[in-house]
Amino acid sequence: VRAAERLRHQALHDSLTGLPNRTQLDEHLRDAVAEAATFHHSVALLLMDLTQFKQVNDAMGHRAGDQLLVSISERLRTELASQFRVIVRLGGDEFALLTHPITGEEEAVGSARRAIGVLERPFEVDGIPVQSTANIGVAMCPDHATGGEALMKSADVAMYQAKRSGQPFEVYRTNRDQSSLRKVTLLGELRRAMAAGELTLFYQPALDLTTGTITKVEALVRWQHRDHGLM
Repeated sequence: VRAAERLRHQALHDSLTGLPNRTQLDEHLRDAVAEAATFHHSVALLLMDLTQFKQVNDAMGHRAGDQLLVSISERLRTELASQFRVIVRLGGDEFALLTHPITGEEEAVGSARRAIGVLERPFEVDGIPVQSTANIGVAMCPDHATGGEALMKSADVAMYQAKRSGQPFEVYRTNRDQSSLRKVTLLGELRRAMAAGELTLFYQPALDLTTGTITKVEALVRWQHRDHGLM
């Protein structure tokens, strides 16, 4: 029995931090979405991406990076466990936090602010104080999605927008999702465009305004897109 319990624990928890993993998040999402539909309340999913983790890894090594992840996980668990249904390490420097039932966006935003606030105090790594902030994407069920996977996608779009805007967190908006979908579509089309020879090289001259002579050129690639024209 103990061996079976140990195997189940390993299957549902992150080996480095001890936090629940993506498998356990999927279970909680399924239950939370069903409860939201039954009892007519909302829940919010927060996806958190650390902003200084790569710099710590590069400057201090992977062992220091692991130590930072453990310290962050312990603080999240200690200071936020009562405020969230589950706190999960998804992998790398990404975490997910699923709220208890909430009444609306104001509570979801408050949850994001509290999560950001937990990271404001420096962490100590090998005796060195390290500051780690994050970008958080917030999505709500049923406002933004009515299924677990769709809620993850919406929160991911919001997190990407937070990164782009430089804000600590963003709440999902439909128009941003469409923008993200267009970018993904264009990236897929770009591979085809390279193979089809749709990219053209242009040279743009730089002039010395005092003499009127060309001093250098800038090489630019343009894409003659079949629907959008020259890009």
